[in-house]
Amino acid sequence: MALMKPIYRTLCGFAVLSVLLVIASLSFGADSVRALAADPPIPAQFGDYVFSSNLTVGSGDVYDGDVTVLAGNTSVERGGRIDGNLNVLSGNVEVHTGGVVEGNISALSGNVWIAGEVGGDVAAMSGNIELTDSAVVAGDVSIVSGDLLRAPGAVVEGEVVRGRGFSFPFRFSNGAGESIRPAPPAFIDGRQSFWGWLGGLILRLVLAVLVVAVVVGLVILFHNLRPDLLRPIYEIMVERTAFSFVVGLLINLVLGVLTVGLFATIILCLGGFLTGALLLVLNLVGWAIVSQYVGNRLSGYLQTPVQPLASTALGALLLTGAVALLWALGGCFRPAAYLIWLLVSSAGVGAALVHWLRLAPPPPASVAEAPAPPPPSVSPAGAEEPAGGAGASAVRVYPEEGEVVSADVTAEPTPSEAGVPPATEPVAEDDFTALRGIGPTFDRRLKEAGIRTFAQLAALTPDEAAAIIGWPPQRVISDDLLGQARRLADV
Repeated sequence: MALMKPIYRTLCGFAVLSVLLVIASLSFGADSVRALAADPPIPAQFGDYVFSSNLTVGSGDVYDGDVTVLAGNTSVERGGRIDGNLNVLSGNVEVHTGGVVEGNISALSGNVWIAGEVGGDVAAMSGNIELTDSAVVAGDVSIVSGDLLRAPGAVVEGEVVRGRGFSFPFRFSNGAGESIRPAPPAFIDGRQSFWGWLGGLILRLVLAVLVVAVVVGLVILFHNLRPDLLRPIYEIMVERTAFSFVVGLLINLVLGVLTVGLFATIILCLGGFLTGALLLVLNLVGWAIVSQYVGNRLSGYLQTPVQPLASTALGALLLTGAVALLWALGGCFRPAAYLIWLLVSSAGVGAALVHWLRLAPPPPASVAEAPAPPPPSVSPAGAEEPAGGAGASAVRVYPEEGEVVSADVTAEPTPSEAGVPPATEPVAEDDFTALRGIGPTFDRRLKEAGIRTFAQLAALTPDEAAAIIGWPPQRVISDDLLGQARRLADV
């Protein structure tokens, strides 16, 4: 239990850091969100209102200037009123019965549906215009690209033309012929409240926690079910990190572009699902490998022997938690989260492909063992020996006190007397793959060199261990390989 205390402290520190980041983001955005939450919107210079999303002018709402909607639908309900022009760059416009727009209505990209009153012109550049029986338009109706659907009871006091009377962007002249001086737009959205924003953030954080739990569970499942499949991939990533990263990054880019391109078509969208699933599986495997590496490094820094599966789970928790937190914060953090995910998993993805496609170079030759001495020759059991030979000495240490041995009975020499060394009990072998950075190949090299226990490995010098494994001595020191073996030997 005492061995897990450093891990608990690390997890608690990560939780505290997450809470501090959330509090900082709330404090940073509180002022701007309160400004956005003002209802009704604050009028800008010269009576202009600019919205970045959907706008609904409800009953009793009055806008005493021009209204511009950049991207979103606009609806003027019964009892709602706009005393200036209504300009919509991208979105549909609806003026319901009892709704009033005193100026012009212009839509750059979207449909216009009129059932109320419009005191100026109605123009649509790319979209249809529909006038119901209760619609009243005091000016012209202009359509650049689209259709006009006009009910028999609709009133149009001006002309109905195509491609005429459309003056966009931003403003028509008002009904009195006055021109409104240009004013800097005020980007104000009065539809979002602070509590709504906070609720959305909390929901994203809950979803992020669920995603972290699923990813960590999959990583543990991979390492628990197929450790034999992941160990050689981990070896390759550790030995050839740069090459694996480049290969994985290229594969991620190719599969990502291919998936987006296939989804852009209708016929080949099934291929997009296949390439997307392949991209997801490869990155999950890569994430599992990188999580194992991070967990091993972390356990080395903590100077605490931890089971490989526990250290891997810890690495997956830290990596996935950091990425999920960035995603939950939203805004510019969300693309950064996706980018970090792909970059971090690229090394594991590349190592998996190098292993599966057999692109890894053959392992270097193991250290040659010293030739065993030839076994001493042993005389046949029935061979005659001189009286003073080895056979006689084996039977009688002191000839003057010995007994006469019958010729039919031959004493079997002991192993030491026959020149054969006494048999030693086999030494129990330790599993060197429990050490950080050691896989099956390195485990085999150590045992071929006669190093079979953690104690024997701990007794080596960094140069000796590096020569056997095939590492540079500096890596043996940086990975604390001998220290790991020493700690496990003492357990």
